[in-house]
Amino acid sequence: MRKIEFGKLYLSDHGELDGLGDDDHILYILADGTRALTGNWNAGAFSITAPAIIGGTATTSDLSLKTTSGVGATGADMHFLVGNNGATEAMTILNSGNVGIGTTAPSSTLSLGTNLGEGIANKFRIYDDGGVSTSDTSNSYGIGIRGTDGRLAYTAGTGGYQVFYTANTERLRITNAGDIVFGSGTGQSTVSSWQSNTASWINLPTTGPSGIGSGGAGSNAWIGYASVAGHWFPNSLPGDVVYRATGGRLLFGNSGLLNSVMAVANNRVGIGLTDPAELLEIEDALAVTGLQISNTATDGDPILAFALSGTKTFTMGVDDGDGDKFKIGTTAIGTNTRLTIDSAGLVGIGTDAPVSTLTVNGLVNLKNYTVATLPAGTQGDIAYVTDALAPAFLTIIVGGGAVVTPVFYNGVNWVAM
Repeated sequence: MRKIEFGKLYLSDHGELDGLGDDDHILYILADGTRALTGNWNAGAFSITAPAIIGGTATTSDLSLKTTSGVGATGADMHFLVGNNGATEAMTILNSGNVGIGTTAPSSTLSLGTNLGEGIANKFRIYDDGGVSTSDTSNSYGIGIRGTDGRLAYTAGTGGYQVFYTANTERLRITNAGDIVFGSGTGQSTVSSWQSNTASWINLPTTGPSGIGSGGAGSNAWIGYASVAGHWFPNSLPGDVVYRATGGRLLFGNSGLLNSVMAVANNRVGIGLTDPAELLEIEDALAVTGLQISNTATDGDPILAFALSGTKTFTMGVDDGDGDKFKIGTTAIGTNTRLTIDSAGLVGIGTDAPVSTLTVNGLVNLKNYTVATLPAGTQGDIAYVTDALAPAFLTIIVGGGAVVTPVFYNGVNWVAM
């Protein structure tokens, strides 16, 4: 059907024109997709609804999405919406390149937010072929392989902590305070305040035998905690920290030393040597090898006691309450004092108050000789003989008699006293 008027041409059927089909126009987009766009397409304020957008048909075809053809600035963001008419923004890509999943304001290259369909229980998961198991509702944030129940999780809040699981069992926890906890439940051990330069320690569990060692509990070298009487050793008590080894030694020392500073071996302690022969043995190569007992109390006594079956028999030490005298007593230095040496060098036997170089509170029994058996003396020596013959004061003693008398060595001869 054609209609021609002067200066005008009307066509009611485009098929009458060369190169066009029925109901076709050069400005139309064909429904079968055979006509490509020849310029940019501006949809204005309207939406384009399509179930699929494909970059191309070739195996190397790309699909490019961009927010603007101009110079992008803050606010030129890309939004991916889901839910009821796009009510939920599932992912956001800011102009800066930061990607947010579940958050519209990602502050890092990848930010995981709380606006996810799964709620706050699981933010990022890696599943194995076994699929999804029950949600870990006890932890707020997590990454893990749930088919084998191995995961890393983080709990929110002021007491938040990070947890590592295997076989659905907590193995390691880093607390909000920075403590590192190994194990779970009553089997926990803690490396406390690991982040601190002033307070670091290993806190062992208080239930069950626990410790630090090599080769398993009680084997090789092992430092352990006794939770009940008899743990590790028959005579251990709750709260004891013990060292146990099977044929091994516990050595303390500094690198470069010929011997350890201290060694525990075969139930013996050596200071300066590694294989002590006695319960306590001290050895070094210095000019003086010493053992010092120091008491810093206002009125304290440094002592050394000797006991039999737990009862002190002799005790020696310094009596700070009696002029710092050195004393040897029985159960205490001030009890039944047997020997006293004061700061002036006066010696008392049987007394704690000597008044001369030697003060004896009691009898003095000298060794007896015959005149013929008197030894070569030193001037000042005193003895007594049992066979003196008519002794006279300060005369040379002669034997062969029956007189018992004390004698004195004058530097040349033994003389009668």
